[in-house]
Amino acid sequence: MIGHLLMSLFHAFFKIVLSLIVCAAIGGIGTLVVSYVVLRQWPPTRLAEVAAIAIAVLAAYAGAVTALMSEAVRGLLAAARVAEHEALSTGNIVEHSVKAIEHVAEK
Repeated sequence: MIGHLLMSLFHAFFKIVLSLIVCAAIGGIGTLVVSYVVLRQWPPTRLAEVAAIAIAVLAAYAGAVTALMSEAVRGLLAAARVAEHEALSTGNIVEHSVKAIEHVAEK
């Protein structure tokens, strides 16, 4: 069980880091391309570099939070599937039925 949790944790961590890097690169490079198309100047101006850094940071944050939320929902759905399986298992239903009958018989 612990091994599965650790594997899920590392999978989620690397997925978050990968999306952070990809989104930062897309945001920064996209900003520099737009700056070049508009200004027709390379290397870009200092203002364009600052804008590219700011947009890259915001895009990285957005990508990482999106990956984090998707992993959280995936974990929640997996936990719900396990709980449903446990609640609807035949042995569990019989065990709770027997306990309920014993409880009623005691009164």
